[in-house]
Amino acid sequence: MPNWHISALLIDEGIKGYREKTIKDFLRVVDVLNVPYRIVRFKDEIGATLDEIVKIGREKGLPYLPCTYCGVFRRYLLNKYAREMGATVLVTAHNLDDIVQTFLMNILRNDLQRISRLGPVTGVGEHPKFVRKVKLFYEIPEKEIVIYALLNGIFPETFVECPYAPLGMRWDIRTAINRWEEKHPGTKYAILRSLLQLLPLLQKKYKGRPQTCKICGEPATGDICRACELRRDLGLI
Repeated sequence: MPNWHISALLIDEGIKGYREKTIKDFLRVVDVLNVPYRIVRFKDEIGATLDEIVKIGREKGLPYLPCTYCGVFRRYLLNKYAREMGATVLVTAHNLDDIVQTFLMNILRNDLQRISRLGPVTGVGEHPKFVRKVKLFYEIPEKEIVIYALLNGIFPETFVECPYAPLGMRWDIRTAINRWEEKHPGTKYAILRSLLQLLPLLQKKYKGRPQTCKICGEPATGDICRACELRRDLGLI
């Protein structure tokens, strides 16, 4: 595809003992593939590392888990800096396991609006500052991706799990789904098919043009985007 120019974008949340190791793997791969890249750090853009944010949140008695801060700020920075890099498409590595986990998480939270944004392509024409997002591995199981990476020599030299992962709801849901899949093969694809049948109805119900955050100017569902709401709660703005 001669008309496509690929660049890599990594968000460094600032998780001690974890992110510095994955950055080394990232740099190794972009060097082998000769891909230009950019690294954006929570510390520079949000005002604190994720480790610091978690500490501040606990001291203030905020009701959020580390994954909440991480997910909101990562999505915020991915969209912002993909746009600043001139990207027309932001491709993420979300796979079948990620999608079905998120689907069930939001069912348990009764967050149908968030489910409406779980399609393989999102952000098209929603807001001038949204970069279209594409999930290329939408129907590919995590295990198959790992096997491919191992066979092609691009799997991390030392695999490390985020230390905050076991604290979130996703960890429990992932464990449960994997158990169901082992006992009842095809469960993950059945859940995905349920999502795909629901998506048109939910997208129609929650269709609406996002607003612009009054604080940072980025896309928002209300007057203030979720990232700025969290930063305000944390005392970072």
